[in-house]
Amino acid sequence: MILFLTNQQIETPVYLSQMIDNIIQNLIFNKSQGIRIKGNISDKSHNNSRSMRLVMKNVTELFHMFCGIRHTLSQLIIATFIFSLSANSFSAEDATVAVNPPLPPATIALSEIPSQSASERTMLDQAQAVLAESTQFSKIQQGLIAENENIINALPSLNTSLAAASSRDAIYEIKRKWLEFDRKMTSAEVTLHARTEVIAQQINRLKTSLDLWNRTISQAHIDKAPEDLVKLARITASDIGTTYTALQKVQNQILELQGKIGRSHRGVQEALDIIKAEEADLIKNLGHRERPFLWDEKVNGTGAILYVFFTQIGHALYNWWSNLFTIVSNESWMLALQFFILIAASAILYRVRTSARSILAANPSIVVGNSVFDTPIALAMLLALMLTPWFYVSTSSVLAEAAGLLLIFPVLWIVLPLLNRPIRPVLYFLALFYVIDWFRDLVEADPFIARIIFIVEMLAAIGLIIWLNRVKALHGSNSHWQKPIRLWLNLALILLAIAAVDALIGYVRLSVLIGHGVLNSAYLAVLLAALIRAVDSSIALSLRSHFIQNINLIRRRTDTIRYNIRRLLSMVIIIIWIVVTLELFALLDYVIAFGKTVLFSELNAGTVALSLSDVLAFVLTILTALYLSRLITTVLDEDVYQRVRLGRGVSFAISAVIRYGIILFGFLLAVSALGIGMDRITILLGALGVGIGFGLQTIVNNFVSGMILIFERPIHIGDSIEVGSVKGTITRIGIRASTIRSFDGADITVPNGTLLADSVTNWTMSDRIRRIELPVGVAYGTDTDMVIEALYGSLVEQKGILSDPKPQIIFNGFGDNSLDFALRAWVADNDEFIVIKSNIALAMNRALKAYNIEIPFPQRDLHLRSISPDLKLNT
Repeated sequence: MILFLTNQQIETPVYLSQMIDNIIQNLIFNKSQGIRIKGNISDKSHNNSRSMRLVMKNVTELFHMFCGIRHTLSQLIIATFIFSLSANSFSAEDATVAVNPPLPPATIALSEIPSQSASERTMLDQAQAVLAESTQFSKIQQGLIAENENIINALPSLNTSLAAASSRDAIYEIKRKWLEFDRKMTSAEVTLHARTEVIAQQINRLKTSLDLWNRTISQAHIDKAPEDLVKLARITASDIGTTYTALQKVQNQILELQGKIGRSHRGVQEALDIIKAEEADLIKNLGHRERPFLWDEKVNGTGAILYVFFTQIGHALYNWWSNLFTIVSNESWMLALQFFILIAASAILYRVRTSARSILAANPSIVVGNSVFDTPIALAMLLALMLTPWFYVSTSSVLAEAAGLLLIFPVLWIVLPLLNRPIRPVLYFLALFYVIDWFRDLVEADPFIARIIFIVEMLAAIGLIIWLNRVKALHGSNSHWQKPIRLWLNLALILLAIAAVDALIGYVRLSVLIGHGVLNSAYLAVLLAALIRAVDSSIALSLRSHFIQNINLIRRRTDTIRYNIRRLLSMVIIIIWIVVTLELFALLDYVIAFGKTVLFSELNAGTVALSLSDVLAFVLTILTALYLSRLITTVLDEDVYQRVRLGRGVSFAISAVIRYGIILFGFLLAVSALGIGMDRITILLGALGVGIGFGLQTIVNNFVSGMILIFERPIHIGDSIEVGSVKGTITRIGIRASTIRSFDGADITVPNGTLLADSVTNWTMSDRIRRIELPVGVAYGTDTDMVIEALYGSLVEQKGILSDPKPQIIFNGFGDNSLDFALRAWVADNDEFIVIKSNIALAMNRALKAYNIEIPFPQRDLHLRSISPDLKLNT
């Protein structure tokens, strides 16, 4: 590269050197000219020849100096330019090398043919493995072809099936069938695409290798290579060619299958679009009559009807059982797993029943809620059957229908004990209606027979509700569910009557929508009742277990926690029932749209836009913050603080900080949810600061004082204090004021600022002991030792008096009328101070009487200086 630069680009640096030399020479010449001019000006100005010679000497030296630098600077610029061009050339050459990788050899060297043949054998083994997998893949291809034929056969009858569908459920079953087709076609496309890519890679590798070996064989003939090497090369090339041809054949087959699958998938998508349009038309055209009046239907006699009916039932049952058997056979291992779960759950629940009975014996109040554990097999069946949708890959309606039919038994088993005996037949009738619905869906291909079954079912349901309204057990129930159930029964009676009439006059789809909505909501209510009873029983049993009872919070609040959980479960169950019922009546979308309109309609006031959803988000965020703060502080108080050693008042300070921090954070989130930006919050805080400066000094003072009380902890909840004329026990330290419960039982609110500004006497700050002092006077002349002995004797049988510090009897001095003594003693608990003081005073009085010690009355000596003449004295 350096040589290239030297030979090809040498003229440019020479020319550049000359140009730079001229520029520098001109620059120096101009510089010397300027200096010479300056020298001349200086000469003319000063008229001094010596100065002129000095200037010329300096200019000459400066000129020679620049001339020396000129050649060095030129050489440096040239070297820099050449280095730059060299670097660019190297970079371009490196880039060319990186972009153009070395080509593979045109032929294989004769000496490398044996080793290269062995290497090709490894590649052929890999290709043979891919070919073997593709051969096994032919079974999958046969299944895909069969599925493709099913789709082709089902497409012409789609419109007929949709026309015969009389309900949203029927259309959904058709849709689920085509969704299953769509899932299979999508999975097949992904699988075939992945297989095609693998085969294409192998084919490209084999083609490249085959070309190389063919060139090598030709070159070996030209070079007259040994016959053994040529033969080995031919055998290798033949093996590669055979595998290459086989893979090409398999690839063509898969590509052909991909074309068929693609066309079928496109047909499935078109079918789903038709079904979607039919679903929309079903709701829009509910007011149009699809069938003539029932009595105008064309029939071929009663015998023909019965023949068709039983033929349809037999054919439908046969198809139903065949489909179910096919699904179970294809996923037999999953059926075995489900059966194993049933057995394991039954065994576990039998053990749980033993524990439950012991807990119920100790807590008879929860026996009603936990009697569900007396049916462990029913609970196990309920659990295993509810897991069916997550076990099986197939989404066929047959599997869901089978699980639904089997669910009848555990649900009846669990729910029947909840009802009074007179109304238990209702559940049997509901189970019968469920089976009838299943039968009606099977024969839905014959609209007349399905219509007759539906009308009979509606009339039977109307009769059941009329009978149920007359049952005394329902009227005499005190349950809080009584009024909602009676309201639903009356509404269901009206809706079922409308459905029966609509079915008679030909509005079949509207009648099925109403009738099935009523019945399915009843089925759902029974199922949810069974679920909530099982869940409530499990929670109640868990809360009473020994492990959970080790938690102080749960042990002290078991009934409250269970009550709150039950309320939450009831609320969730009600919401689920309402949502599903609205969907059954095709009202959910309209309710959601109406709710969105109401919630997100904005009220604009200037630059502020407010909606009901913002207000609800604000309220819910605040309530959540309050509830969360209460929950966390309760857990800390009940469980955490009792397990750690903290200083006096530290636990209250931590709880207060957490509580106010969560509330503040919740408030900020609520304001953000309301749509108010931080800039507006800043303005609000600024306005609040102005308000504080003018009229909120007292409130802020109390707030800051509350914070000081929380962190400094001069007083604590439960302390007995005296502030001013208020005496009592601290019951609450709030953010603005604190509450003192006086010894008279009154709750007194004291601002926090007062508690900091005034003197506060805290009788229990460091400990709860308190001294009792009872003064007593005895008559002059009394033996003081006997008085001390009597007073000590009054303390002998007193309870609650500490021995350390010891009680003391103090002689205070000589009073006006008595010798003054004082009894001092310490009590362990400040709360018992008044009672113990009273008992000691009574004991002192008894002891002084026992020793005949007189307690004198106050006496005064009057000295009369003069007496009025009118005053008569009795002598």
